[in-house]
Amino acid sequence: ILSEIKEGNDELQIMLERLKQEYPQIITIILSHTTDSQFVAQLINHAQIYRFLPKQTLKTTILLKSIEAGMKQHLSLTKKPSRLQQYKVEQNENVQKETITNKVLSFFKRLGSKKT
Repeated sequence: ILSEIKEGNDELQIMLERLKQEYPQIITIILSHTTDSQFVAQLINHAQIYRFLPKQTLKTTILLKSIEAGMKQHLSLTKKPSRLQQYKVEQNENVQKETITNKVLSFFKRLGSKKT
């Protein structure tokens, strides 16, 4: 997942946290203008983001390298599922269940259960 997030966007933060809980193999790269270290730490601890890239100084080459590294990490995790245990997320006790988050999780679960 490549996403831009603004400080205080609790709905997106909660969605990323819940997705990571359900699908630990998901790799998330966050772009943001925030300089709030507590906000970034919360994303790292609760959503296990792979990369945090500050938009103010972001260069295209860094973004592309981050995406490439994230794809390699995802492949590595899918090949060795035993490594997923190290990416268990810290439960965020301050968060109530959000309906949009539940809808997104439900969508991903339906996608995963479809037969091809």
